[in-house]
Amino acid sequence: MFTKRAKQEDVNLSSLDKELQLVISDKSPNFDLAMKLVASGADPNLKNMEGETLLHLLVHLKIRGTLLCPQHTRGNYLEKLAKEFRADVDVQNADGLSPLDIVINQPYKIDYNLAIFFVELGAYQRENKKGMYLIELLEREEKLGNNVTGFIIKILEQGSALIASDLPGFLVPNLHREISPGC
Repeated sequence: MFTKRAKQEDVNLSSLDKELQLVISDKSPNFDLAMKLVASGADPNLKNMEGETLLHLLVHLKIRGTLLCPQHTRGNYLEKLAKEFRADVDVQNADGLSPLDIVINQPYKIDYNLAIFFVELGAYQRENKKGMYLIELLEREEKLGNNVTGFIIKILEQGSALIASDLPGFLVPNLHREISPGC
């Protein structure tokens, strides 16, 4: 007869943490319950079997468009987790991806608002799977005729872009236009 051994880390979890781990391991996590557990003191950085935290799970929902449901947006869970409960915005899942990495590795349309949300919280920016940083993705969008100058300014304000001499030439007139519209 075989018995399943508890991992040392599981033994040291509080009852709130154990309950949260069960909730986030479910295929359809109850985010209201998860947030109540975190508000009661459970660790917001606990991971499920795939190594994903609540932030990772919420990012997946936001990208799929299902986070728009009032059940998931009540109290703005992403913001609450990151700002109020100090969830780690750089924590990586089993695939080595942080929440920001998940956002910038989308094959189609990147949610730049969500990306900037994590940048403003100080998330570390790595290259995506195509070897491009967020600033380079924005440069590509600008060249395609999409006005993303506001996002570029936010990244520059965070000091997380390349040094000014490395910035692409197209930024100079757009930044001037954005910052000084009367000139």
